Amino acid sequence: MDEKAFQELLTSVREGGAILRGEQPPARVFVITDTQRRAPGPDPNPADAPRPEEPTRPQEPGP
Repeated sequence: MDEKAFQELLTSVREGGAILRGEQPPARVFVITDTQRRAPGPDPNPADAPRPEEPTRPQEPGP
């Protein structure tokens, strides 16, 4: 990582710490209202959903 990118990262981490400790307000705040929430129901992409079969390689002819 070059020095400039590292300094930007370090500044960001320090700013995040100050926000968490209440020393500085966040630059932005997002508020989700009831009208913006998704209706309850089944998850469209559940983690345990069946996956499509893996493509198989054609078998090479044996000796």
